[in-house]
Amino acid sequence: MSQSVAMIALLTVPGNLYAAPVREERPNAMEPVPPADVKIGGYVGHRLDRNLRGILMHKDENALLQPFRERSPKQSAWIGEHIGKWLSAASWTYAYSRDEQMLAKLKRVAGGLIATQMPDGYLGTYAEQDRWTGWDVWIHKYNMLGLLDYYDVTGDVAAIGACRKMGDLLVGTFGPGKRDILKAGEHSGMASASVLQPVLMLYRRTEEQRYLDFAKYIVEATERPDGPRIVSTLLQNGNVQQVANAKAYEMLSDIIGMIDLYRISGDDRLLQAVTAAGDDIIRHRLCITGGCTFGEHFRDEGYLPNAGHVAETCVTMSLMQLYRDLQRTISTGDVKYVGAAENLIFNHLLACQRPDGEQICYYTPMWGHKFYMDLLGCCISSGPRALAIIPSMYYLRWSAPPTQDRVLVNLIGESTLETTLPNSQKARIEQHTDYPFSSTVRIKATTEGWKGYSLSVRLPASASKPAISTNGQPVPLDALSEKMFNVLVRGTPLEMDIDLHLSWRIIEGTSANTGLFALQYGPMIYAFDLHANRDVPGAINCAFDMDLKSLAPQLVKTGDQWMAKVNGHIRQADGSWKPAQITLLPFADAGVRDYFSVWLVDRARHNPNGISLFTQVHENTSRLGSNRGSFADNSTATFTNTDNGEKRDQDWFEVDAGWHTKFNVIIFRHGKATPTGGWFDTSKGKPKILFKSWHDYTEVASITDYPATTAENPSTLTDGQAFRVVIPKDKREPAFRVRVTGTPAAGNKPAQNSASCSEIQVFYDPTVD
Repeated sequence: MSQSVAMIALLTVPGNLYAAPVREERPNAMEPVPPADVKIGGYVGHRLDRNLRGILMHKDENALLQPFRERSPKQSAWIGEHIGKWLSAASWTYAYSRDEQMLAKLKRVAGGLIATQMPDGYLGTYAEQDRWTGWDVWIHKYNMLGLLDYYDVTGDVAAIGACRKMGDLLVGTFGPGKRDILKAGEHSGMASASVLQPVLMLYRRTEEQRYLDFAKYIVEATERPDGPRIVSTLLQNGNVQQVANAKAYEMLSDIIGMIDLYRISGDDRLLQAVTAAGDDIIRHRLCITGGCTFGEHFRDEGYLPNAGHVAETCVTMSLMQLYRDLQRTISTGDVKYVGAAENLIFNHLLACQRPDGEQICYYTPMWGHKFYMDLLGCCISSGPRALAIIPSMYYLRWSAPPTQDRVLVNLIGESTLETTLPNSQKARIEQHTDYPFSSTVRIKATTEGWKGYSLSVRLPASASKPAISTNGQPVPLDALSEKMFNVLVRGTPLEMDIDLHLSWRIIEGTSANTGLFALQYGPMIYAFDLHANRDVPGAINCAFDMDLKSLAPQLVKTGDQWMAKVNGHIRQADGSWKPAQITLLPFADAGVRDYFSVWLVDRARHNPNGISLFTQVHENTSRLGSNRGSFADNSTATFTNTDNGEKRDQDWFEVDAGWHTKFNVIIFRHGKATPTGGWFDTSKGKPKILFKSWHDYTEVASITDYPATTAENPSTLTDGQAFRVVIPKDKREPAFRVRVTGTPAAGNKPAQNSASCSEIQVFYDPTVD
């Protein structure tokens, strides 16, 4: 092992190097301190501990290794990615915790994986005849990432040896005159091109030019006319939705690798493209809780449904990496990336983790029910990896060799840093606070060296009018940033008191969330939780006056649980409202046992039609007609029909959330009858309701009170008429598609027929038997 590589093994931090053996044209502006020097307590520290002692420690080792021991065409195409993700998450967690049980498991899993490597370097799960198809390169990417991260914290030369073999196999297989890297992966080649990141990591640890050349080939390939053209598209319009097929996870995986290539090569176009992506995501693509994507793709601004495949956890992990790397790369005065990371951490990231740390959400909805899992699923493996990034973001140091060391408190939170800085100064920094549930922060900073160090503190975006004093003296904010200030730590211990002046904030819903609002304190979004209000009769029907004076929110702590008490109202059977005190939980804690909702109903704009769980989700029909209005917008003003001039035996309308949602009531609203049809003919049977889950469509109920119509006569049916169906107990199950199907009517034109639909609404009513 070379001296430079040995140094890396000692100084590595998650995803970045504390010292690099290669020349960098654009070195990082900032670097994290060694993760073992950081100890995080409080709310976040507890969640990190549960990540270690929960899903990471309890993961079945044989399940991770079996796909490599028995390579078979019958396996899931990406089954091999999980062990690499686990190795990265476990390595980063060990680097922070120094837990010996974690280290022992790491060594067993890494050793088991290396033992399955083929003589030619192949370390995938595909049978010989299927190599380099589907997700094979992607699997090698994660195996390289995992083993390199493991090598960094253990110095195990077998791991770097296995990565060299994989790297050499890739270099020998793909490139000009060889196989095409883009044709070896999905999503316009973005999946296979994402091997860029570990190839550059391997280059940093070996200084072998062939790996850098291969990395440059990958980026060049992505810019071909038949490639995803990530860089050129972002430089042209700065819109991630217009890159290739807008598949977020794979695109971000490529972009993360491009950041490292920018640092090494100095190609400014790469950084310009990456920052364009980051800025577009922050400004236009995020939920208020920091998560991103619906259906795993970037969507139009404002199109963010609240149920189903919301905020893929793999994307949450990738956003954490993107924000972390951009903050370290770009000018230290720009705090938008760490601000976005903080919003993500305290909301959608911690919300995807079950509080006991045993399971992870594949997708994390904004209302409904959370479905936690512990299986070999891509997002279930990504969640622990995302959580393991957090310690590397708490404290940073400036990279340029100054005459005086400079440390940044990057995230506010109960924690301690005890480290030796590059100029041999020993620093100890303590944060004592209940943030994000409290505005008060006390920071104690000491040094043993005579030179001392400069201490900068980044204040959270939610700090409205912060007041700071050190040893009783006021401190002005840094002119570079209204959210940062600097002090000198030398000789006498420094005690700093900060009042962040956090306040409650109302976030008014827009687009499909019009008439709704969310409540935020500091960085945390608070959500209605049915279980927390189990002693409030009719709590599911609560609404609120959308002003802080009426809400009068108060934070309280019961045991270990923080919650907010707010004034609300319960809608009664006669339509009147009864005042009630309602409990809200942090989004990260809500929905563990029962229904929850980030969005609260504004009583003044209460929709008598109700707000469907499936608002704004995908809509499908058996055929397209002349009117194509939405039937997932909670409005009878829009409808869709199937009058395309053809005659069919059956027509159907469907709402599709893309992921499991728990519900028990369906409301179907008829669209509009015309002289030539537009309704269901019940002479051949009442319209039926079908669910689709993992199995095929299953009939669960009929719309029994639909009028007795014929093909020629709509009977008493009126435009927009609603039909409420309670799903029988024995047919209830979480599902992601609801279809209403029936026989279309012809009216006075028998050569054709059609049906119409104004709404398919989906509800969860806990009072239904």
